[in-house]
Amino acid sequence: MAHASKIIETFGGTRAMASAIGLPPSTVQSWKDSGVIPAKRQQDVLDKARELGKELSPADFFDTPAPDGEAAA
Repeated sequence: MAHASKIIETFGGTRAMASAIGLPPSTVQSWKDSGVIPAKRQQDVLDKARELGKELSPADFFDTPAPDGEAAA
């Protein structure tokens, strides 16, 4: 699952996230389709997640290397 999809599901889906951050559902759907939330929106998403008590960190937006140096799945 792409990073955007995981983050969107943390909010409860496309419409729920769009409503929470005040954007049209089509914008959030485009993030889900591309698998990426634009850098200029990431802090807004993190702030809203914190406000709503959702588990989300900056690391959730990126791949992190596996302990042995290989890319994480």
